[in-house]
Amino acid sequence: KPVDVKHIHNFKRMRCYPNYATLVSALKESSVLEVIGEEGEEQVKRKEPYKLTVDKNDVTKRAVYVKGFGDETPKTQFDLEDFFTEHGGDVAA
Repeated sequence: KPVDVKHIHNFKRMRCYPNYATLVSALKESSVLEVIGEEGEEQVKRKEPYKLTVDKNDVTKRAVYVKGFGDETPKTQFDLEDFFTEHGGDVAA
């Protein structure tokens, strides 16, 4: 299902693309994503649909909710991914 690029542009992780057109240009270079729609109303979708390779119930059994990592900084997401990769294997943070 296509997602509005404007929506993605609002994600904190996309702050490295302060210019909307720069983000659209970067997405167009992707080998797995396709940009569709008129200029200014672009949407992005996967070229090949994502195939879930694990049982949803299994994922839920392995999920944890954690908090208490202090104030959020621009690096927080990356730091958390590194921490949980080191201490727990696969990460979807």
